[in-house]
Amino acid sequence: MRILPRAASAAVFVFLLIFAVNTTQAATRTGIASGDWQVASMWDSGTVPAAGDNVVIASGTTIATPTDNNIGGGIVTVQSGAVLDLRGAFLTASKLIAENGSEVIQRGGTAPRTTISTYQLAPNSTYTFNGSNSSLTDTHPTYGNLTIKPTGSSSGAISIPLTVKGTLTVAFQGQSSLRLQSNLAYSFGNLLIKSGVFLMNNSSGTATATISGSVNIESTGILRGTASSGHGTLNLGGDLINNGAIEQDDGSSSGTFTVNLNGAAEQHISGTSAISFENLTINNPSGVVLDRDVTVDKILTLTSGRVNAEDFTLSLASAATVTGGGETSYASGYVAKDVTAAGIFIFPVGTDSGYSPVNVNVTSVQGPSKLSVAAFNGVGPGVEPSNSVARFWNVIEDGDVTANLTFSYREADVTTPAAEASFSLVKKEGNSVPVVVCTGAGCVDAAANTASAAGVTDFSRWAIGVPLAPSSAEAMVAGRVLTAEGRGVGNALLTVVGADGRVRYAISNQFGHFSFRSLTVGEMYTIAIRSKRYEFTPSVRIITLKDAESNLDFIALP
Repeated sequence: MRILPRAASAAVFVFLLIFAVNTTQAATRTGIASGDWQVASMWDSGTVPAAGDNVVIASGTTIATPTDNNIGGGIVTVQSGAVLDLRGAFLTASKLIAENGSEVIQRGGTAPRTTISTYQLAPNSTYTFNGSNSSLTDTHPTYGNLTIKPTGSSSGAISIPLTVKGTLTVAFQGQSSLRLQSNLAYSFGNLLIKSGVFLMNNSSGTATATISGSVNIESTGILRGTASSGHGTLNLGGDLINNGAIEQDDGSSSGTFTVNLNGAAEQHISGTSAISFENLTINNPSGVVLDRDVTVDKILTLTSGRVNAEDFTLSLASAATVTGGGETSYASGYVAKDVTAAGIFIFPVGTDSGYSPVNVNVTSVQGPSKLSVAAFNGVGPGVEPSNSVARFWNVIEDGDVTANLTFSYREADVTTPAAEASFSLVKKEGNSVPVVVCTGAGCVDAAANTASAAGVTDFSRWAIGVPLAPSSAEAMVAGRVLTAEGRGVGNALLTVVGADGRVRYAISNQFGHFSFRSLTVGEMYTIAIRSKRYEFTPSVRIITLKDAESNLDFIALP
């Protein structure tokens, strides 16, 4: 065994003694009440944390640091339900751990304090910048939730790549804005614009933000695309809720704003405020549901997934165009197009069973006008159920338009392929008797699965098949669809089925009125109603038609 010299043994003893003293001095200090860091009674030991101590901010407490504090290599842990308010002071530590449900508030600077070596922020923790600065620069960690709520009224920018796993909350004053910049990576779980402006781009190039969750714009919040020649692109994987404002630009900029809905689960567009997109891309196989009317001003790109409009309308401005569209991406419900000049537009409509577009070649238009088109499942008015195309369309005109129409249907919708070439195109205007527009060659192209009509000036419901022979004893059923308060409900879909199994359809107008004509007296009919916004009790009526019935009302549940 080797014996150390006496001097060496003494040195080792002194080192061990110092190490033991330092080790025994290190402690965990836990905040037990809300107050300032420097107050001894805030801590369980009655001692203010010192260098080498580990610090725990306990659940339910708020500890503030009005002056600088130094715990050296110690670790600060902010428990769930606790708040660490750094104010404008510097806290020196080796690590800051923020657990889920905790919050760290920093009231000065444009980045987390560099006196803290490492930040470990849980996915559902919140880091809040709440000082006079409105920009983010320097180096930032990956945040859980991040809130930017400046006390001043100046605008700011995020000048660094930024990742927020949870929600980025923007709460600026008035028209002050938080701006993104081009060629930087922005990734957020959700975006909440409580107040002020979230500006996608304020320079040249393209600024892109990828949001895996939702965008929620509150009443005093604004989502703006650009304020420059640069472009803004928002890739959104969740819902868009607009109770504030969505603006393409600041009113004088040449850049464009594109919203790309590219989630994996079904996405919804909703909110109390109007929504007008400059460019909108649908790229979600699970589809997009409109819970309010939506307008596209420039380009609608249909890449993947169905736009389910139901009781609402997907509107396109007069200069808007559609890119893509087909069996894998189209709109069910009404698509409206402003018409100001002659030209061709294909309405990318269909139903839940497939794509059935309408090609509209406008040959003349008098004044600002609009056409709205929707496709429906089932046999349309005026044709035999067993000899028809189980699909029909409704074309609504506002204004004065003359056009050539071509309706495309699916081979699977043809009930009798052998008779298809001799089918007729039948239209029904309002409550009038169905009229045969054309028959056979030159009207129905069985190979292309289309039916066409030229020079149309009166727009209506359109069906394809063998025309029905008129009944010698016919009557009408009419009524209204009303809310519990007595207001008319528009765009409710009603069906009537008789003993022959034929299904007829009607859609309530803006005042709630609907009607079925050419029903057979003495026959029993089942009348049903469906609306996305309302439920009805009863939703099905069974009547035996003895004469005209004009007061068959459906009342929505309150």
